[in-house]
Amino acid sequence: GETMKAAPAWAAFFGQPSGAAITTVAFALLWFTALTPHAPVLLAALADRGAPAESLAAFRAAGALAGAGGVALYAAAADGRTETRRAQTMTTSEARRLATRDVAALSILGQVVAVTVAASFVDAPQTLMVAVVVSRVFLYAFDVAYVELQQQLVAEDDRNAVQGCEAALTGAAELGLAGVALAYATDFEVVADVSATAVVAAGLTFAAFLARRPELVSLPSSSPR
Repeated sequence: GETMKAAPAWAAFFGQPSGAAITTVAFALLWFTALTPHAPVLLAALADRGAPAESLAAFRAAGALAGAGGVALYAAAADGRTETRRAQTMTTSEARRLATRDVAALSILGQVVAVTVAASFVDAPQTLMVAVVVSRVFLYAFDVAYVELQQQLVAEDDRNAVQGCEAALTGAAELGLAGVALAYATDFEVVADVSATAVVAAGLTFAAFLARRPELVSLPSSSPR
């Protein structure tokens, strides 16, 4: 039944010659974190550490605005980087693929640094909130870059399968985080450390993709059925 239907999707997912499965795993790992402005466990931890309600409300609002900032950051950085790459490549499409890779790498690096800082200042609410908001700017920039990368890397016939596997992986990451949060409900430091570790793992996974595929210049082809 459902298992038989899912098998071809996973085969197409892992069979992508472009390495798109690696970028998807990196993306899914970013969901395994409680260091986000809307995470109830983080808000409760901040309240326990004396953060006033007004600060928490501002924190959540800033987190929402960070999304717009991240999208704007990606657009400006990708356009600027495309112009630089255009002088190094034969076509504009090649330059755009390389620029997308560059901005994605810088965005996930920025998020790794910001989340690591946040996890290191669990007992300093103001610093923690600022670091988390900054991490969201880089997260949204990476999110846009990731979507563009997937469009470049995944064959059109395989996109539904890859997106389905992505949804399964991100859902599993969220479920895993919920388990950690429940297991360490009274010890947010552990939850923060696990969250930061997952984001670092996402960065390392994306680095593995870059090492495997240093040049994003070939067009995707459908995976064998």
